[in-house]
This record gives sequence, C-alpha cells and structure tokens, in this order.
Amino acid sequence: MDDFISRLENIKTIVNFDQKAIGDMKTKEASINLKKVALEKGNTKLLSLRADNKEDLAILTKQKSDQNLLALKLDALENKYGAQLVIDEAIVARQALAAKQVGKSVKASSSNTVQDSNIVIKNAAIKYTASDLDLLARLITAEAGGESYNAQVAVGAVVINRVRSGSFPNSISAVINDKANGVYQFTPVLNGNINRTAQAGTMKAAIEALSGTDPTNNSMYFYSGSTPPGSPKSASIRIDHLTFLGM
Repeated sequence: MDDFISRLENIKTIVNFDQKAIGDMKTKEASINLKKVALEKGNTKLLSLRADNKEDLAILTKQKSDQNLLALKLDALENKYGAQLVIDEAIVARQALAAKQVGKSVKASSSNTVQDSNIVIKNAAIKYTASDLDLLARLITAEAGGESYNAQVAVGAVVINRVRSGSFPNSISAVINDKANGVYQFTPVLNGNINRTAQAGTMKAAIEALSGTDPTNNSMYFYSGSTPPGSPKSASIRIDHLTFLGM
C-alpha cells in the first residue's frame, strides 16, 4: 500500500512538472507570437518607408532632370540673345560711323532740306538726317543693287511710305531697324549686308525716293520674285525681279 501511494505521489509530481513545463512553453510561445507580430509590424513599416523613399527618389530625380532641361533652355536663350545683341551693337556702331562720315558732307535742316556741295533736296517727302540718307542708300544697295534704277527708287519709296503711314515707326532709321516678333523686317539688317557701302546709283535713288518719287503706288512691302500666295494680284506691282504690295 505504501508503495502504491509512493507511486501516486511520483506520478502527481511528474504531472505537476509536465503541467508547469507546458505552461512555461505556452508563455514562451505567447511571448514569441507577440514578438513575431511586432516584427511583422516593423517589417511592414520598413517596407512602407522603403516605398516612400523610392517615390521621393523618383520625384527628386525628375526635378533634377527638369532643372537640367531648364538650364539647357536658359543657355540656349542666352546664346541666342547674346548673338542678337552683338548684331544690334554692330549695326548701331556702323550707323554711328556712317552718320559721322556722311555728316561731314551732308547737312540736314528742319525744313526737310538736305544739301552738300553737289546735292540740294528741297521739300523732301519726310524729315530725315544725314545718317538716314546713308542708311536708306545702303538698304537699297543691299536689296536692289543689281536691279534697275526704277526698282531701286521703288525700294526707297517703300521705306518712305512706311514712315508716312502711321502704322510703322516715324523715321527712316527706325523703319529699317524695325522688328516684327523679334525679327528684323529687312533681311540685310539681319544678315549684315546693310553695312556695305552704298553705291553711287543707289544714293541717287535714295534721294529721288526722298523727293517723293514713288513707282510703287504707295506700297508698304516688297518681295523678291512673284506675289506671295494669298496676296491680292490687283494690289501688286512688279518691277524687275521685285514685287511691291500695299497694306
């Protein structure tokens, strides 16, 4: 009997030990599960941060690309307008030199009369200066140097008509250097041919145009070749290789 009781006690001890061990294991399992949940949350947060960082990096990369593109555009604009500034400065310098040279022999007055030792122009169509006369002659040289005298007078007349129209600047130099949408109206001003010395014949044509001669019937424009598409044929006048148009 004592032996049986002793065995029961041993079994009870073993059962209690097993139960305690099982309880400890469950406690550890619960702790492990809690840590696992915490790790999963941490991993989820890290993945979210990684995605956010990736998105931020993409945004920064695009911004950098946009900035580089903007810098290239700014460089292109700087080069473009820098070159245009050089052209403008060269034109101004050339015109100033021409005015100084012509001014020695040609005198302008407020009565629209310009004269030198050989030329006297009275009752000119518009007021102008010595530099205007030289500039007009140089434009005629560049635009119609190879055309007939009548065509040369016609080119000068277009400039005079613009000055008188009220729709363009009110001086010869301003009309010749006028721009539309940032582009010079007369090609020789843009390409530099305006800086060539005027021919004797074109100076005479400029003087005649200033005297009021107008073979173009008050034209405001002229083109090399035939009438541009869309222009009314009735409004055009052809002189040599040039076509003259009104407004």
